[in-house]
Amino acid sequence: MTKGRIKRFLLVLDCGLNVLLGGWNDEWISTRAHRMQHRSRIWAAVRKGIDAVFSVFGQEQHCLWSYVSDQMYRHIPPEQRL
Repeated sequence: MTKGRIKRFLLVLDCGLNVLLGGWNDEWISTRAHRMQHRSRIWAAVRKGIDAVFSVFGQEQHCLWSYVSDQMYRHIPPEQRL
């Protein structure tokens, strides 16, 4: 498998898991964790955990930026996104 295929496969797993947990099919778990953090202690903990994992790789506030990215690009066809 190429690096790109592995990344796409992980993204499919992310969205699939979100659907299994009752979320939207076009939303990442990170986006949902940011959106739901004030409604549930569990989602607040999930957001903190995801942010902690991504901070190891140098990305601070991953869930916030995932949410912002989804809001900015959701209406744009994939071939026109940056």
